[in-house]
Amino acid sequence: MNWPTNVQASNQRGVTLVELVVAIIIISLAITGALLVLGRSIRSSADPMIREQAVSIAEGYLEEIQLLPFADPDGGETGGPEAGEIRATFDDIQDYNGTIVNENPPQDQNGVAIATLAAYTATVTLTPSTELVGVANTGDEFTIAVSVSHSSGPTVTLSGYRTNF
Repeated sequence: MNWPTNVQASNQRGVTLVELVVAIIIISLAITGALLVLGRSIRSSADPMIREQAVSIAEGYLEEIQLLPFADPDGGETGGPEAGEIRATFDDIQDYNGTIVNENPPQDQNGVAIATLAAYTATVTLTPSTELVGVANTGDEFTIAVSVSHSSGPTVTLSGYRTNF
């Protein structure tokens, strides 16, 4: 049996040490970039949930106020809370006029604090409105502003209008 004595170098396969080092560097840079993006997204992943919860709280306060009668159903409207009234006993939207409801944690309409929302602060203001187009400014228009903030997130403010119709 005769074995070939001259083996051509072009038939040999493999990678050189330089090619191997370059490949390792490129792969490590790609993995590092991917991990940085992943880390950044994980750090801010709770922000949308916090913002959505703040919007839900603000919507709850705004709806509660807008569903109340415009003026005191018992008569004797004072343009603000009647003597001795607290938020739990407000019976018309004008009871909020001139008062600032600032609750931490937010409370339900009966004045019971919601402990699971302790990181949020809700502020409600009601002011006479002059912003409504086509409505005579008779004092029967109010702007309701509800701001909800989180200890680690942005403040969400929702506004609504209520007229005596």
